[in-house]
Amino acid sequence: MNIIVEYLAAELLKPHEDVELQNLMEIIKQLKINRKIKPIIVDKNTYTILDGHHRFTALKLLGFRQIPSILVDYNSDEVSVNKWYHIIPFTPLARRSLDRFFNTEGEVCMKIFDTRVCDEDAYKLLWKLHAYEKFLVDKLGLQVRKNAKEGIEPPTIEKRDVVKISEERKIFPPKTTRHTYKFIIPEISITIR
Repeated sequence: MNIIVEYLAAELLKPHEDVELQNLMEIIKQLKINRKIKPIIVDKNTYTILDGHHRFTALKLLGFRQIPSILVDYNSDEVSVNKWYHIIPFTPLARRSLDRFFNTEGEVCMKIFDTRVCDEDAYKLLWKLHAYEKFLVDKLGLQVRKNAKEGIEPPTIEKRDVVKISEERKIFPPKTTRHTYKFIIPEISITIR
């Protein structure tokens, strides 16, 4: 695959995930110091941002109108959407708190600890999971982590779900999707002015 960095108008680009404020502030700080940034990864057909939501948001907040981007074909079998698993400490208080956030009935379900939690769609269920984890971190002082291999399995998100959410100008919680590529995306940094 021929990798070319293009500068795309910020208003064309469509995020599908929210950003974490602490990560965003760190990227802004580094941008101001280093004046360099890695390009974001964008679907060439829909302009959906696949990777680089924090970098995109940082550049927009700093007033950049052109965003360095690498365009890929999201419809290609060489691009996959995967999930982040959630590692949530099992404590009695964390277990009892499930009822505050989740339903037990619905179209889309997952298991947290030994409890089935559901909602009418994956979008709502993922936002409830995000609110639950934020509660565990902010109110109970627990550490919640995400990784690619083990932990609580969230609902599956398909490519069409990612594009649909971005087209509707909605966003999933931060770190909902994990895109992988069967080709190498070079580790390059673009100098910004």
